[in-house]
Parts: sequence; structure tokens; C-alpha cells
Amino acid sequence: MTASRRRAAGLALAGLAFLALGLLVYLADRPPLAARLPLHVPGVSGARWFGSAADWLPALAHTAGFGLLTAAVLPPRGRWALAGCVFWGLVNVLAEVGQLPRVDQLLAALLVDTLGDGRAVAFVAQYFTLGTFDPLDVAAAVAGTLVALLVLRAWPPPDSAVARPPVPPGH
Repeated sequence: MTASRRRAAGLALAGLAFLALGLLVYLADRPPLAARLPLHVPGVSGARWFGSAADWLPALAHTAGFGLLTAAVLPPRGRWALAGCVFWGLVNVLAEVGQLPRVDQLLAALLVDTLGDGRAVAFVAQYFTLGTFDPLDVAAAVAGTLVALLVLRAWPPPDSAVARPPVPPGH
């Protein structure tokens, strides 16, 4: 396996670990169906392992996770990976802003008017109208973006390694 593929696999595993953390928060600390997923695991559901961090931790974990998964599949050259992480930060912040009072109803109506009233559209529209804007989720999404960027900085592409001076013969 090449160094580039090892890096991509590592970024993907880190992304999946962050997503698993977000899912664990939903399983352990959120009421059933909070994420619209009918998940209940005996001994885990309702355990309240994360305390007050359960309110914002999924926003951080999902932003970092999706950013790192995206970075894993984008070309390692240029700023593609960085842009992927920033993209998911913006998506999360905009999704939170979409839950603001008055914005939520306008956005839901725009979705239905533009895309129709199918199940998927109704699901997304309800995300906005039934959700609650939380500035801590915005801060957590920004923090998740920064975490993903720090992981990328700690794990640069193989061709971006700092060149070392040649070692003289005999040393």
C-alpha cells in the first residue's frame, strides 16, 4: 500500500471514528428518535454518558467526521482536502441557521415549492421546522472543522513532506 493510500485510509478511519462518536451520543444521551433513527440499544440507550456535552458534541463529531471522510477521497494535492473540511463546516452552520425562527418556515416552504412534497423533502423540511437553533451547535461545528483541519495538518500528504538535506557518505 502506498503512503498516499495509507494516509487516505487513516483519514477515513478517523472520520468514521468521529461519526461513531456522534452516533454513540445519540444512542446514549438523546431521547429515542432524536435523530429520526429508531435506535435503541439495551444498556446504552438513556445512559447519559456525555452529560451536557451531548447537546453539542454531535455537531463537532459529525463535522469533523464528514470533513475527514471527504478529505480521504479527494486528491491529496492542493487544497482539496482543506476545502472538503471547510465545506462540511459550512453545511453544518447553515443547517443550524436554517432552524432559526422565521428562517425555518421560509426554508421549509422554499424546499416544498421547489422540490415538491415527497418524503425526503418533508423529512428535510421538518428538520428545520422541528429543530431548535443552538449557538453552541454553531460553535461546535466550527470547532469540528478546526479539529479536522488539525488532523490534516498532522497528517500531510506524502509528497508535501519537508525535504531533508542529504546525508553525507559515511555518516
